[in-house]
Amino acid sequence: MKNIYQKDIHFRLGYFADSFPVPHPSVEDYWLMPAKFEGNEWKLFVGKNYFRIFKQENLHSELKVQYCFIQAMSQKYIKDIDLIGEIQLFIPPSPDHELDTGWRASESWFTFIIPENLLLYLRGETNFIKYLKEKL
Repeated sequence: MKNIYQKDIHFRLGYFADSFPVPHPSVEDYWLMPAKFEGNEWKLFVGKNYFRIFKQENLHSELKVQYCFIQAMSQKYIKDIDLIGEIQLFIPPSPDHELDTGWRASESWFTFIIPENLLLYLRGETNFIKYLKEKL
């Protein structure tokens, strides 16, 4: 979108720099995690103002499998430039969409549906999980 001076206008949410996972609306202990794929790198938004970057070959195996399923579903997706709000990352492409792996929101944005323990692992909180298990 351009303003009257023909300069690009970027919406604050258009950058999605502060994106973060949200709880799954209907499945307990599962999260909708936004991810951006550029070149050979994944930027996984694993917390508020916190993301992790992985190369394709270093991506967690569960996410690799989910990515294959998402790609195989071949849903239509929009161009990145047409994303105007972060909410678009959390809306499935169709109402009857299978909500077990995730979906492709745009050219480079994906939403993965992951269990809470994987989200904590991706954050690097494995020691915290071990500590909690030992205390129980």
